[in-house]
Amino acid sequence: MKILLYLILFLPAFSVLKSQNTVTFSYDGSGNRTNRTISSLKSTKDDNSENQREYKDQLGDNDILIYPNPVLTEMKIDIPSLDEGIFASLIIVDQQGRVILKEDKAVSSNLLDLSGLPPGIYYLNITIQDKSVQWKIVKE
Repeated sequence: MKILLYLILFLPAFSVLKSQNTVTFSYDGSGNRTNRTISSLKSTKDDNSENQREYKDQLGDNDILIYPNPVLTEMKIDIPSLDEGIFASLIIVDQQGRVILKEDKAVSSNLLDLSGLPPGIYYLNITIQDKSVQWKIVKE
C-alpha cells in the first residue's frame, strides 16, 4: 500500500520535472561567467499531433479530406466519391488574392506541392461542378 501511495504522490512530479528548462553556466578561470545555455526539454508526447489534423468537409454529395494543416511541404486533398468526368478544380490563392496554384482537373486523390511557398496564410478554393468551398491553409 505504501508503494502505491508513493507512486501516486511522486509520479506526477517526474513529468513536471521533465518539462522544465535546463540552464547551464560556463565560467573562466577567474570565476567570471562566460556562457549561459538554456535547454528546453520536450515531452515524449507528439506535439505536432494536435496541430496537424485531417479536416473533413462535404460539398454536395462529395466528402472532402484535407491534410495536413498546417502544411510543411505537401498537402493531400482526397475526394473519394468524385467520379470521372465531373468537373473539379483546386485553386490556392495568397492573402492578396493572387493565384498561386491552379489544378483544373482534380481527381479523387490530389497531392499539392507547397514546398516552394513562403510560410504564411493561403486560401484553398475547391470547386466541384457549380458548388465551391474555401479553406484557410497555414504554410509553415
